[in-house]
Amino acid sequence: MSNEQKTIQTIFVPKRLQIDTVVALVLLRKYGEKYYPGVSTAVLTFFRQPPEGKTAEQLEQEGILPVDMLGGVFDHHRETRSQETESVSQLVAKELKIQDDPALKKLLRFAYRDDIEGKGVLSKDAIDRSFGLPGLLNNLVRQYPEDPQRVFDIVEPVILGHLAEETMRHHVLPDDYRKKFDEGKVDAFLIPFRGKELRALTIDSDRKGMVGFLKAHPNIKADIVAQRFASGHINVVTNQQLTLDLAGVAERIRLAEAKARNMHESEFDASKLRDRARTDDFPMWYLDDTSRTVQNGGIDPEGTEPTKLSLEDVKLAIVEGLNDSDSQKKERVSSDKHPRSSKNRNSERVVYTALFVDDVAALKAAFPPVHPNEQYHHSTIQYKPDDGINGISVGVKHSIHVKGRVTTDAIDALLVENNASENAYPHITLSTAEGVKPVQSNKEIETAAKRGEILPLDATIQVTEGYYDGSREVTR
Repeated sequence: MSNEQKTIQTIFVPKRLQIDTVVALVLLRKYGEKYYPGVSTAVLTFFRQPPEGKTAEQLEQEGILPVDMLGGVFDHHRETRSQETESVSQLVAKELKIQDDPALKKLLRFAYRDDIEGKGVLSKDAIDRSFGLPGLLNNLVRQYPEDPQRVFDIVEPVILGHLAEETMRHHVLPDDYRKKFDEGKVDAFLIPFRGKELRALTIDSDRKGMVGFLKAHPNIKADIVAQRFASGHINVVTNQQLTLDLAGVAERIRLAEAKARNMHESEFDASKLRDRARTDDFPMWYLDDTSRTVQNGGIDPEGTEPTKLSLEDVKLAIVEGLNDSDSQKKERVSSDKHPRSSKNRNSERVVYTALFVDDVAALKAAFPPVHPNEQYHHSTIQYKPDDGINGISVGVKHSIHVKGRVTTDAIDALLVENNASENAYPHITLSTAEGVKPVQSNKEIETAAKRGEILPLDATIQVTEGYYDGSREVTR
């Protein structure tokens, strides 16, 4: 690339197209405009033999960019084949400063392997080799020997399609997930199941590839995802390798749907609540045994009525329904949001429901006590709830975000994201001064917020849903 930028009007290309050349041209046209103005719309001119009389640099000054010929910056050819250590697509990526983009990693490796190593398709299966891209490109070159432009026009959209998917996976979806997380639209939690813990997550997102991203991401590896679209449709998708029986989940969802729609028991057939596919009473929900999903319209929900349920309703249905489907017969929890209840637990005394800290010692080590009366144990959901433990899922684990800290002469507390809390500022009281009760944290935090005296923090704490019965914490 010369110091003085010239508008590129023409690209010189070898007439016989190869995978590496096609990839290089696609990268130039898609990413090269910043460094080579005009390259995205430049005309391709094909040569069987490189034109003589001018160097690559001279041609570039005339608005002509040679690719893989004439010894220019994009010519990977050397005197002997063994001296060729870089593909032309790698040269293009380096020149455009995109060689480290994870979205290009597979494509650049594919082009290098095909051109430098001569291993375009590794499979020895005849069908795989026939329908692999290198084989198809060779067929096109032989089919249209005098029309390389036609060959390029056929193959370019295939490469661009791959790039679009990789860009979605490595950039768009991670960025959208981080944004949703920061907005409090992600709820990650653990579900005790068969002696293990399933990683579950609910999210508000319209990205159709979000579920696959959440299941595949090495730091998330979600086993179960409930995704809500802006339209209100919610889909529950699981890791198919786990072969989870979702009949109980479908039953709980359909019962919750009945409650949300004020349907009387006489208005639906209770014997079909666990049925596969779609039922006449709840046509908006589809239980798919093959894909291990419970869908409210799938990724293209047009024509399907959106559910009346919230993500919290669906989360409760997942937690309870999974263990019910696994033949672990438990009393069923109910609330205004859910039609069933646990009579045994609901009859117990409930002083407050809360998210209880799993590792108090670790929390204390991270945030040492300021006052003599140490607390550190929970973030309140509701104090003396009228309906007992209805509306919570005892034993469900969460990772909650620590947003800030308030320290006064009376209290020391962490502000946390606890969307179920009735408090204006959900928090975990760390310690209090002599004679100060933990409940004082509410007023102290409210005052600090008005004065702008909250110290911002960014941390996570592992907690478990449960309740306090006056003598002990119940989290299982």
